[in-house]
Order: sequence, then C-alpha cells, then structure tokens
Amino acid sequence: MKHVPFVVAASIPVVFFAGCSVNPLLLPANSRQSETFRDESELDLPTTPKAQLAKARELAWEAAVIVQNPPHPVETWQKARVKWRQAIRVLEAIATETSVATQAQQRLTVYRTNYAAIDDRLETEQAAVSQLESAQALAWQAAVTVQKPPHTLAVWQSADRKWQQAIAQLEAIPAVSSVSSQSQEKLAIYRRNQKVIQQQIATQKKTLTALATFKTTANYLKDLPTQVAAGQAVGQVGIEYQDYVDRLQLLKTTLAELQPPQGSQHPIYTDLAEALRDYELGITIWQAYQKFKRDNVEWLRGSDSYDQLFPISLVDGNTLMEKYQVTTYLDGSKISLKFTLWAIWDRAKQVVDRAEQEIKS
Repeated sequence: MKHVPFVVAASIPVVFFAGCSVNPLLLPANSRQSETFRDESELDLPTTPKAQLAKARELAWEAAVIVQNPPHPVETWQKARVKWRQAIRVLEAIATETSVATQAQQRLTVYRTNYAAIDDRLETEQAAVSQLESAQALAWQAAVTVQKPPHTLAVWQSADRKWQQAIAQLEAIPAVSSVSSQSQEKLAIYRRNQKVIQQQIATQKKTLTALATFKTTANYLKDLPTQVAAGQAVGQVGIEYQDYVDRLQLLKTTLAELQPPQGSQHPIYTDLAEALRDYELGITIWQAYQKFKRDNVEWLRGSDSYDQLFPISLVDGNTLMEKYQVTTYLDGSKISLKFTLWAIWDRAKQVVDRAEQEIKS
C-alpha cells in the first residue's frame, strides 16, 4: 500500500490518501473524456491571471473539504476529482508570461499530484464496491445451489467453491473503503455459511465411504452362489461363519461412524440401516442352525446330511417367507441354511443398490 501526500496550500493541513494494489473497477473508455468536457462546460473561467489563480485555489479548497474525514462513497471521490480537474484546467489556462505564472506552475505540480491521489483512491473505492457486489452475487448463487436438499457431493462442493470465492472478494476489500464495515459483517456470515456447507461435504464423503463398504460386502455375498456352484468357495454357504461375523462387524462400525453429526439424516442412511438388519438376520439364522446342529449332534453325527436343513419353527418363518421368499422343505417344516442366507443376501444387495441410485440422483 502506498501513501500519496495531498497538499492544497501551506495553510491547509496535510492529509494522506492511501492507494491500494487492488484490481480497480475501470471507468468506461469515454468516462474521463466526458468528465473533462463537463468540467470545461461547467467552469466559469476568470479572465485575469490573478483571478484565475484565486479560482484555482478556491476549487482546490473545495476539493480538499469534500474528502475530509474518509472513508467516502464513490460519488464523493468523483466530486473531489472533478474539483481537482477544474483547478488544474484553470492553472493550465494561465499564460507563462504573466506575473503569477511561477505560482501557477508550482501549484499545478501539487494539484496534479493531488488529482492522482484522488484518482487512485476513487479506483480503490470503485474496486471495493465491485468486490462487495461480486461477493453478494456469489453468495446468492451458493445459497440457490443448495436449495431443496439432498444433493450430490458435486453440488455441495460447487456451493463451497462459490462461498470461498465470495469470501475471497470480501477479504480483498481494504479497510480504507467505505464498504469495509459492511464487508466485515458479511464476511463473518459467509464464513459460517461455508462451514455448514463443509460439514455437509464431510457427511457426504463419509456416506460415500460407507456406501462403498456396504457395496463391497453386498457384491461379495451376492456372488457366493455362483462361486459355490463353480467349486470356488468354501463349504455349502460359500463363506465361513467367523468371516461373515467379521464382515458384519465392519458394516456396523461403518454405519455408526456415519451417524454424527448429520449422517443419520442422509437419505441413504435408512437404506444402509435396512441392509444391515438383513445381514444381522443372517447371523440369527446361522446361529439357530448351529444350535440345532449342536442339540442334535448324536443323530446328525456332525454332518449336514439334510443339506443344512433345520426347523423353520426355530426362527421367524413368516418374515422369511413373506419378505425374503425363502423356500421351505418337508411340507413347510424345514428351511435350508444356505438357500435362506442367499435369499437374505440377495435382498440386502437390492437395498444397497437402491441406496446407490439415491445418492447418484
């Protein structure tokens, strides 16, 4: 930041105007030219050199008074610049052979410096106003982007970028600007809004991670019947009991991590929780079969002579048949462990697929 000394005359206190290295909102190409025409048309130019010098000093005084006690809006700096421009035009009209020519040239140097300082300050103020307007527009776009949730991760990230751009615009507004106070108020609000969006992004990322974990398990279990038929999986079920328990525990942990602070409100949380209940039912079925096998170890002799059949009365048979379309055997009194588990896993896979479609929509 540079400071340009602004001096009207020895009798007027020195005031410092700070320029700022920001990208200014440039005036239209014909702005300065039209301003010059307006200066000349509105200026009543005195006829004598001394009167011209006095007029220039009067205009300089008016310009100095206008910008006392900054900050000021754009219009105030524009008025001051017009005054300085008029003062300069009056001094430039004083002929070099006159008695006040030396004084005129001295003041002309000072006035041009002051004009440049005012011009710099005006551009700074215009840039600040432009940045504030840009920030407000970006904030509005960010707010509109996330209306009517839920949204995909890409939508939340787009809103986050817009909030960040809006914040950057506000942070670039210098403290000397007349809109500095307003920009600081909005800056606090925008940062809070961005924090909310970033929490949504974090939740969305956790959700995608959870979905990926569930999808991996769902695909693996759904494919076991094919693996068993091809002789590429262990046992008749296709997976060891403890392996299944471990996978289920991973799903429980994953879903628990998704809950705070907003994960449980995510649309696919309900689907993942439903799929988890299906997989937990698989544990219940498997444990019921193991107990039946232990209780009847003498006549089963430790083998699965009945293709892993066990009484449907040991579990919730109505739910199995109505919800999972499980097939029964021996006049409806028995169910098969592997076919029952496969039916449950097949339905759980459908629920996980549904969750995936919801998060993509």
